[in-house]
Amino acid sequence: MRDKILQTLKTTKEYVSGEWLSETLGVSRTAIWKAIHKLKDEGYEIEAVPNRGYRLIMETADLVESAIRLHLNQGSRFATIKVYESVDSTNSEAKRMKVNKKMEEGLIIAKEQTAGKGRRGKYWASVKDEGIWASLVLVPDIPPMRASMLTLIAGLSVAMAIEDKTGLGVGIKWPNDLVISGKKVCGVLTEMSTEADYIHHVVVGVGINVNQTIFDTSLNHIATSLKIELGRNVNRVEILCGFLNHFESLYEKFLKIMDLSFMIDRYNNMCINVDQELRIIEHGKTKEATGIKVTSQGGLMVRNKEGDTEIIYAGDVSIRGINGYV
Repeated sequence: MRDKILQTLKTTKEYVSGEWLSETLGVSRTAIWKAIHKLKDEGYEIEAVPNRGYRLIMETADLVESAIRLHLNQGSRFATIKVYESVDSTNSEAKRMKVNKKMEEGLIIAKEQTAGKGRRGKYWASVKDEGIWASLVLVPDIPPMRASMLTLIAGLSVAMAIEDKTGLGVGIKWPNDLVISGKKVCGVLTEMSTEADYIHHVVVGVGINVNQTIFDTSLNHIATSLKIELGRNVNRVEILCGFLNHFESLYEKFLKIMDLSFMIDRYNNMCINVDQELRIIEHGKTKEATGIKVTSQGGLMVRNKEGDTEIIYAGDVSIRGINGYV
């Protein structure tokens, strides 16, 4: 009912009477009043005028379920949305939901993570109410070897959302980081449960630094946030839903052809590893090469010092610029 009230208020510039809402939704005026107050508690600014009704003045910027649903594409596969005040990790919670058969496909959001994690077991700082800590739960009918491409789809989707909503230029550091002004603003972590030729589920986790202004000393030289780059607060709902809507569009295309050819040109245009001198760390061994392009299969093609080319895949590989993080 709250979703219907909110959608009505959002699409109607004039006042909407409580009586009309009551009759239209088939509930009591008291139920309408309680729903309006619940929306106010979630951060919506709603004006109530006797004998005129209700009018939405401002939407909430908080990551609440009603706000997310309001901005998702119609028919979104993320019909199941779970928002937590605090969890250890949204990826871990998503996997627990699948194991306990409490979710098919959906979205897990946390206002805070106490044990957020990045790729290769690294810790991800997740300050309460300052960033976007989310995991997508997917059950794709694809071969397991193609699941890693979802990391690239998620990365491009976040980059597009940030550029759309803020105008900031975003670079993609293959395979799973986004950077602005040479510093990390987002990380993607894809995990899956599989058999030899079958995927049980895939969890795509994203951590986006949105409104942080202070980072741990160890991160100051490599991390940034949208607020730091813009000098103002950024609406997390807009960034999250922009990401989800872009992701769904790209994901549907991917499921049809099972490669990245439909988006690879745009990805390469944003990829900071292309035409870059790189340090490749694999199984503890380091080599230097020049990035050429990311292929439609999601691998990074590089040219070594001898002039030979090879394609590397994420796995246990770490990519660094010759002079540091990028």
